[in-house]
Amino acid sequence: NLSAQIQVQMDIANFDIREFIEARQLIEVNIIPLAIRRMTPALLGRLEDAISRIEANAGNSAEADCWDREFHLLLLEACGNRVLFSAALVTYFEKTTENLPQNDPQFFLDIAKNERLLLTAIKAGREDEAKALLSHQLGEQVELLQGTR
Repeated sequence: NLSAQIQVQMDIANFDIREFIEARQLIEVNIIPLAIRRMTPALLGRLEDAISRIEANAGNSAEADCWDREFHLLLLEACGNRVLFSAALVTYFEKTTENLPQNDPQFFLDIAKNERLLLTAIKAGREDEAKALLSHQLGEQVELLQGTR
């Protein structure tokens, strides 16, 4: 219900994609230290599985995008406080899926590669590196969605 209510509010507000990405950058990048401290072996396994599923479904944009969403939701879960932003993140993915390259497996293989690098930095406890990697990845999405990439 909360997700549906947030969806309705976002539709009414008619947020721009840049606003979603800015919110993601502000929130996701800054939860990395918490996620590193609170990460469990089970969550690490689920994150690795999500990346593997992105790779396995790289030729199916909708499926690969769902697994990319799962990866980011798991990062939020790892931080221990995902109540409101998880709904906003789901809304973001729903609104941007149509803007993704279709029938371009390399696009999702690149996402999986970047997320593997991010996960490696998280496992090693390298907060600054993980934050920089995630910030860069989100920045690339801004360029893609604005058509400048």
